[in-house]
Amino acid sequence: MTFHDADWTSAVSPAVSVIAQPAYEVGGTAMELLASRLAGFTGPARSIELPMRFLDRDSIAIPPA
Repeated sequence: MTFHDADWTSAVSPAVSVIAQPAYEVGGTAMELLASRLAGFTGPARSIELPMRFLDRDSIAIPPA
């Protein structure tokens, strides 16, 4: 399993299960927070949650009994 839905994850056999994260949005949000701090924001730390998806592919299976 991996945390990035790269093209190869569905091209290999077995296909790799993925927790797909919005990488572009993570970077953009991090830059916005950094710019805010550099501009003088001194408030408390913020917690931001971005959506993710679990893509259940062939690399995960129920173990045999």
